[in-house]
Amino acid sequence: MLSVVSWSLGLNALSTLPSSDSSLPIALALVAEESKNLVQSSPDLKPLNAGDVTQEETIAPSTPNFTLAQESQPNSSPENDTNEEQLFAPLHRKQPGQTPFVPTDLPLVSDTQDDRSAPNYVGTPASSIGVPGGTGATWRSFGVGMGIQSRARFTDRADGGLGIGLGFGTPNTIGLQVGLSFVDLSDPFADGSVSLKLHRPLPHNVSIALGATGVLTWGGPDGGSSIYGAVSKQFNLHKDVQRPFSQLTVTLGSGSGQFRSESQINADLEAVGVFGAVSLRVLEPVSTIVEWTGQDLNLGISVVPFRQIPLVVTPAVADVTGRAGDGPRFIVGIGYGTQF
Repeated sequence: MLSVVSWSLGLNALSTLPSSDSSLPIALALVAEESKNLVQSSPDLKPLNAGDVTQEETIAPSTPNFTLAQESQPNSSPENDTNEEQLFAPLHRKQPGQTPFVPTDLPLVSDTQDDRSAPNYVGTPASSIGVPGGTGATWRSFGVGMGIQSRARFTDRADGGLGIGLGFGTPNTIGLQVGLSFVDLSDPFADGSVSLKLHRPLPHNVSIALGATGVLTWGGPDGGSSIYGAVSKQFNLHKDVQRPFSQLTVTLGSGSGQFRSESQINADLEAVGVFGAVSLRVLEPVSTIVEWTGQDLNLGISVVPFRQIPLVVTPAVADVTGRAGDGPRFIVGIGYGTQF
């Protein structure tokens, strides 16, 4: 699987879960879902009469949300090419057990507003690492992400990939996120694939998505094709995003292909796997993430390092339990999203 963690980290850096009303994080992921809204206050002053008190009403500022970000992590085995030790060499596995890491949900800009206080950061930390969420990119949203893993499964060689996401549709109806993944950093355009994601916001901060990876492929990308559905729910624990522990985001989904267990993939069984993620926004620019890819457990943290730059960095440890692969691995996704 194109490290659905690679392709997901790069693109999940494209889909950080946006605000309650919107539909970017890679997160890829995508995508992988970021622009800044100005705080507005509207005083309504009434003339003073004797005994009257001047009243001032303010409209609660709204804040944008972004999505960054991410598909799940596939399996595969590199070809027997022991003569070349090049960093980030493409891994065209004979068995679907390892994969380059490309973000799936890239950080994207949200056009919608909610009733939370204005944020200090134009970016939003990701709500997942490598699995897709219910949100995605909409019209005029663009994101790019890169995913790197210290080593691919069953090898000592580093691996990585690039993801690009483009949004269509409107934030309040149905959006379409189109993603491109490139799985060889040494020759970026040699191997890659196209993914599609339809997503829609629902009431009560719920978003749903239906997507497919590997719709089109060229060269020898890893991972094959997968179809999935995902639902994300954002709980606003505090209206002020500047307070600690302000948001909790939960994602649950199921899919074929890369979302199956490692044993099902190795046995070439047609099956459907379950994936999910839980993210807690511990600080305005920081979230902690626990996710199940359908194969193993990933643990990570997502950080927006700069206030005025929609850049999201998500380092994580993959395959924590050892149910898939040959031990834990370090992965990191970097995503940038904007609007045009």
